[in-house]
Amino acid sequence: MSFAPGDVVTMKSGGPQMTVESLKGENVVCSWMEQTGPKNSPKYAKKTDVFLDVTLAKAGPRALGFSTARR
Repeated sequence: MSFAPGDVVTMKSGGPQMTVESLKGENVVCSWMEQTGPKNSPKYAKKTDVFLDVTLAKAGPRALGFSTARR
């Protein structure tokens, strides 16, 4: 599967949604935010790692907490 910077992806085995930052051959550089403080803490840290493209899938639409349906 081909990815582009800005795509939202997840690992096929599960995990957080990540944003593609760049591509280096078969490697995909992704970043995501991870909570660093206690539960319900507003403290987050940016995490970055490199993944093989075959281990990733594009993420579906993210729930925003409200209905987007028009009436």
